[in-house]
Amino acid sequence: MLSNITSACWFALHIKSKMEQTAGEVLQSKGYETFVPTYKPADSRSSVHKPLFPGYAFCRFDPNIRCPILTTPGVMRVVGYGKSPAVVCETEIQAIRRIVVSALEAKPHDYIPAGQVVIVKQGPLRGVVGKVVSLRSATCLIVSVSLLQRSVSVEMDREWLDPVQDPPENSIAMCAGATTT
Repeated sequence: MLSNITSACWFALHIKSKMEQTAGEVLQSKGYETFVPTYKPADSRSSVHKPLFPGYAFCRFDPNIRCPILTTPGVMRVVGYGKSPAVVCETEIQAIRRIVVSALEAKPHDYIPAGQVVIVKQGPLRGVVGKVVSLRSATCLIVSVSLLQRSVSVEMDREWLDPVQDPPENSIAMCAGATTT
């Protein structure tokens, strides 16, 4: 369906509850690149995975050709401003992908706005930029998708993190974050 998939941008799709995976599979069968990040809840004994962003999926497509996207079962709308779809930052997608494929335990997290920026200096998420929070005795790296105002947390060894000095003004769009304790 896409003539040049690498030139298309990532967009967030608002999906009917519990249809994220199905919508992603149908879009893939139509020739689109999709990303429906999931996690296995720590308290779950089954192998069922849940979406990291319930009610959302990500898809690469030409924003001028939305009809095949919007007619996909489960897809309610393309997330955007008015009638204009909003692009999801490529670095946010890549950071979430790296979290999903790592062996680290990830889970949804409340959205946290910008602050002290940190970068992971070692381990499976080396190079990922995010924000750090301390939850009880654990240190968690928070990576956000700004457009959705949703975040993902992953437990992290504090020694793996380095603060980023003088982060760029648009650090949120670059998957950057804050340190709070």
